[in-house]
Amino acid sequence: MVDEAAHIGVEQALVRVDRQNLNRPGSGPGQQPDQPPSDDTPAPDRLEAQAEIVFGNLGKALAALDATPERIVQVRIYMTDLRPEAMEAVMPQLAAFLGGVQPSVTGVGVTALAAPGLQLEIEMVVSLPA
Repeated sequence: MVDEAAHIGVEQALVRVDRQNLNRPGSGPGQQPDQPPSDDTPAPDRLEAQAEIVFGNLGKALAALDATPERIVQVRIYMTDLRPEAMEAVMPQLAAFLGGVQPSVTGVGVTALAAPGLQLEIEMVVSLPA
């Protein structure tokens, strides 16, 4: 049962938490490189800059839940370009964000994301004790 959600950013920074059962963590839509709702600035063109925004917002979502990366059980990275060069732009930031934690990580290549210019979306599943 999902009983709590933290909303950060523009509808895309939803992280649901299952406080009832650590074996069945809830998940929500991924985090795209959206600025806070009051900022109408489009996503940056550079993948590295988009990743910086995404990981910043995911960090805010964890903080809002009073959680740490140790509670992340799944990370799904949706990218419009999964070539090694593109992955090399994202993986160092992912490693820094996780701080040595090793949840399940999956990369998924997609033809497009929700808005023009988006190259990256990350979905994070967090599990917290009841």
